[in-house]
Amino acid sequence: MGDIAYLRTLWVERSDWTAAAIRELIQQDFGGLYSPDQGVRILRKRLKMHLSKPFPPDYRRPHDAERRLREDLKQAFDALGAQGCRQQDRALGFLDESRPREAGPYCAGMEL
Repeated sequence: MGDIAYLRTLWVERSDWTAAAIRELIQQDFGGLYSPDQGVRILRKRLKMHLSKPFPPDYRRPHDAERRLREDLKQAFDALGAQGCRQQDRALGFLDESRPREAGPYCAGMEL
């Protein structure tokens, strides 16, 4: 059971595990040799991981995208507050570029 707990701590550190990577890790750290099917079983049954197709990173994404999003959201919500919108009435919607429309901060019951 201690080995599985150790694998779980590694799982948190990295989000792109594959069955082959788990097999290699087990072989290096624990000396076991497993087939590809056994690697998948360990991922699914013992570590409760789900199989999925990797999502390729977008080369256009800025390196500080999450920080910029947080700042933009704070600015939008602060602007609503400055216009008298109560915090519980604030909402923000996101639209993709395939169907352009006006979007932005929204306050329930207020015309902005």
